[in-house]
Amino acid sequence: MGVRRVPEDLRALAADRRRIILVRIHDVGEPAPEESWLKQNARLVESRAIQSGTIQYFVPADSDVLPAARRRIRRGAVTALRDRGRASNMR
Repeated sequence: MGVRRVPEDLRALAADRRRIILVRIHDVGEPAPEESWLKQNARLVESRAIQSGTIQYFVPADSDVLPAARRRIRRGAVTALRDRGRASNMR
């Protein structure tokens, strides 16, 4: 808990993607900085309500892909972030 850094982590994970899907489940009223960042840097094209949550589909606002991460984020760090995300999905 408390190890995420938005927007740095989200920017690294979103780099060069054509679509980002944000899933919010059992929302307890806490702010979602990821959603705020996406609304500022991408365009919401669809939102679906599901039982106790929402699924939001974002696409790049002005290009084919979301902007790449800043140069100060090393390629290995981006890979580590992606791997960490995969590992947490397997739990």
